[in-house]
Amino acid sequence: MLLTRPSHRMTPALLSRLLLVNLRTRRDNCLAARGLPERITRWNVISGCCRFRTMFKRLMILGIMGLTFVLGANYLLVYTLNQQATRERERQDRTYWSAFNAVEQFGEHADQVTEQKAKAALDEARQKGLSKIRARVLQTYFEDLEHCYQGDRESCKKANTDMNEAIRVPAERK
Repeated sequence: MLLTRPSHRMTPALLSRLLLVNLRTRRDNCLAARGLPERITRWNVISGCCRFRTMFKRLMILGIMGLTFVLGANYLLVYTLNQQATRERERQDRTYWSAFNAVEQFGEHADQVTEQKAKAALDEARQKGLSKIRARVLQTYFEDLEHCYQGDRESCKKANTDMNEAIRVPAERK
């Protein structure tokens, strides 16, 4: 390209410089040359070499940025959902064990006061949104204890089984 321009003269220094550039570009495989005419010559001599590398680099950067974005968004979404589920589980556990302890106190000392506390704790647990399975297990345990203290021997055996089930229910959900 430089040889076709009329502003350049064909001097031995210019020819040796062009030949040197052509040798460098073939050997260095698209590495930058030092002088301005060399850069122009190098770009015109092998024009397709650096385009592929540039495109490949851009695609790699775009791919890495996209992957980082997707993984970051996924992490934030999963992290917030996990935190929300953990808070809900902890709230359910506090409510459940509060009601369970009230029913246990009724089982240890069966009188009118502890019975009212157990009923109030069960109602409060239902109002706070205790899961139906947990509420049903506690209600069954409480009813069996009531029947046991009224003299039904079968309910006393069943109350023991219900107590074991009431203790296992929160552990099975995790």
